[in-house]
Amino acid sequence: MLLKKCLCDGLSFNNSFEILKVDLLEDELKTVSQLFDQINDELNFQDRPSEEMISTYLKQIIIRATRHWKKQNLQTDELNLINAEQDFFRNFSRLVGIHYKE
Repeated sequence: MLLKKCLCDGLSFNNSFEILKVDLLEDELKTVSQLFDQINDELNFQDRPSEEMISTYLKQIIIRATRHWKKQNLQTDELNLINAEQDFFRNFSRLVGIHYKE
């Protein structure tokens, strides 16, 4: 569920007609590379709880990529609008979950 939310808030649904590119700084590139190494380790471990660990690493990669893409491609007013829209839809989904029986 959290990975789905992360994907919806992340880069993958912002623009489905354009290949997105994120330029990472050297330290961030190192961090993302380490996350991919950890995913590879989990795949080789072949344990059922590995799925949750891999999901956690993927979420971190998506969040980091989204943050950098927003900094590189959006102006402050666009970023504020996107954040406000995301907050609105998160709150709406939360309220539907709470009050759906009513």
